[in-house]
Amino acid sequence: MTIAEQQKEYSNQFAQLDWFEKYEFFLDLAGEMPALPDSDRRDENRVHGCQTNAWIIAEQKEGNVYYSVDSDALIVKGMLGLMADILSGHSPDEIVHADWFFWKTAGIAENLDAGRTNGIHAAHRRMCELAAVD
Repeated sequence: MTIAEQQKEYSNQFAQLDWFEKYEFFLDLAGEMPALPDSDRRDENRVHGCQTNAWIIAEQKEGNVYYSVDSDALIVKGMLGLMADILSGHSPDEIVHADWFFWKTAGIAENLDAGRTNGIHAAHRRMCELAAVD
């Protein structure tokens, strides 16, 4: 499935949810995700521009990128986890050139304050930067 198809699939699921249910989705997802080990919670893995502490690790396997994410804030961890789910398993070229529209089409962007919006955009930029690294 392409990145666009995955975003559309999640957007269709989120279209059926109110904001509280969307929020719960991210909290539940965060609760299911493993924490990054302390050794990966380094400044070089940190998402700069995010209001909370958040970290993204990327590794390439067989030409595709796979992300591991974590944050001190559960809502952010869940949002990063969803981004990681959509982007993981794709080539660096696909990730870097994908049109990222999920936050808008899923009705998430309209419910985020400016600080959270900036952080989510910073996380997406960081994922693209990490994908572009050989």
